[in-house]
Amino acid sequence: MNFLSFAFKDSINEIRENWSQFKSPGISASLKSKRFALFYLNVLSLVVLTVLFLYGIYVIIFGIFSPIGYILLIPLFLFLLFLTLIRKHAYPKLKYNLLNGYKK
Repeated sequence: MNFLSFAFKDSINEIRENWSQFKSPGISASLKSKRFALFYLNVLSLVVLTVLFLYGIYVIIFGIFSPIGYILLIPLFLFLLFLTLIRKHAYPKLKYNLLNGYKK
């Protein structure tokens, strides 16, 4: 479960970091817009993960009445795993390329 909660903790930390960098005086407008884009990307990922976790809780609670409903948990956890892996491996590269410029 720690692996799945990584995405939540990381998103919240990135939101705090990007917002504080966005609000700090003396940075250029282009860097400010890049930080704001990262801020919204993190908020979007946090909202998507929250909705998926709430759906998982819903399926678990109401799966008691219909045990066949537990089959819906398999694609849900695979999708959560996929999103967490993207968050862990692809997001740092995206952030680096966005902030420093893409260099071949």
